[in-house]
Amino acid sequence: EEMKVQFVRGASEKGHKEKFSSDLFDMLAEFGKYGFNKSHSAAYGLITYQTAWLKAHYPVEFMKANLDADIENTESLIGIIHSARELGMSILPPDVNISDKFFTIIDDNTIRYGLLGLKGVGQNAVEALIQAWSKGPFKDSIDLASRVDNRHFNKKFLEALTCSGSLDSFGKSRASYYQAFDDILTWGSRAQKDKASGQESLFGEIEDEVVTFEVNDIDEWEDDQKMFLEKQTLGLYLTAHPLDKYIDLLPYTRITELAEIDDGTSSERKLTLVGVIEKIKVINTKRGTTFTVLTVSDMSNRAEVRVYNNLFNQVRHLLKENSAIIIDCKVTIYRDSETPTVNIISNRIHPASDIKNWVEKSLHIFLGKTTAAEIKQRVTAVKQVLRNNKGNSPVFLHYRNSDNETQVVKVHPSFFVNYVPELTEQLKDVLASSKNFAWQIGNQLHTEEGAFQIA
Repeated sequence: EEMKVQFVRGASEKGHKEKFSSDLFDMLAEFGKYGFNKSHSAAYGLITYQTAWLKAHYPVEFMKANLDADIENTESLIGIIHSARELGMSILPPDVNISDKFFTIIDDNTIRYGLLGLKGVGQNAVEALIQAWSKGPFKDSIDLASRVDNRHFNKKFLEALTCSGSLDSFGKSRASYYQAFDDILTWGSRAQKDKASGQESLFGEIEDEVVTFEVNDIDEWEDDQKMFLEKQTLGLYLTAHPLDKYIDLLPYTRITELAEIDDGTSSERKLTLVGVIEKIKVINTKRGTTFTVLTVSDMSNRAEVRVYNNLFNQVRHLLKENSAIIIDCKVTIYRDSETPTVNIISNRIHPASDIKNWVEKSLHIFLGKTTAAEIKQRVTAVKQVLRNNKGNSPVFLHYRNSDNETQVVKVHPSFFVNYVPELTEQLKDVLASSKNFAWQIGNQLHTEEGAFQIA
């Protein structure tokens, strides 16, 4: 209060109104509840510098350390793996002959997944596998089952290893091992019992004939099933993602990554998101009403989206687990605590297959070297065509002035257009040739003669 008196008086002497300076001081005081004092700033600044230095000079070690710290926290792993890939690194699935408990550095650009990251597999089981491996690499799935202590090597562990890709290096499809679970476990268990009793009748050298079992090699699962089972085992999509098929289009849309929902300042934003539905949950409120919460993920993060009943009833057919959807939504961020709370409410939902409609497009009309009078005449002819096809795609006029310099004018938003075949036909009529206009889609110009890359 004492400082406020000084502040307001000083501001008044500089010509500011008392209400303005008083309100400004109150705003500064409110920020002080969240602002850092010098000791905090110094400590955080030092840690920030240290981690930035490590990330710059030892990136693969830095990312491994972050992955190890959150190996059992799937929410964090999604974001860290995304960051590692942005740095050009590959995160490979686990491998029983390479992986340790934690993530393993293969080279400067490659990290192998850690076995403790397998969902539903305890630390004792992982340690039993690593102890067996210390006596030599596993030759195949039968060798693995016969050497890892069968008190820990059960069907759940074998399923996790199979679906995560941990057995891929043995040379058969994941589907092959999946259909042979019972036989692998049976042979492994018999081998361990025989060894314990000293018979060595199954794989040992005592008997003249060694009986062996071979896993039948069958065709691999379809990509969708393979992705789904891998995600169930690791808690995230690793070797492939349902959104991969749209990866080339996403950079040319205004779709926001889930990791970028909170821009750090806004309290409310209208965004478009794309994600894969992981879970669907119906919430009952105290008022006796219900709404649906979708847990969705993209390659960067995971989020929960509310869908109220009026919208849910319209798009029910799209809301299935493992389906990819586009979500137009309102994002509200509450910053009244140390960790902001994000509330996402959907306004519209579309299938991800419609993503081409979100690709930013612009129409480019080439008027050539011409006089002002000729430009006016051509623009007048084009105006009506643009008005008849109003939409959200901007329009640019290209022409050359009297000095032969290229000029580009962006037309008023009231003349923005829709990307429809009818517009193309109408423009051909008024411009005399399809060579006089083109659509830019992403980073390519598209004419009837083909697509041309834009540098």
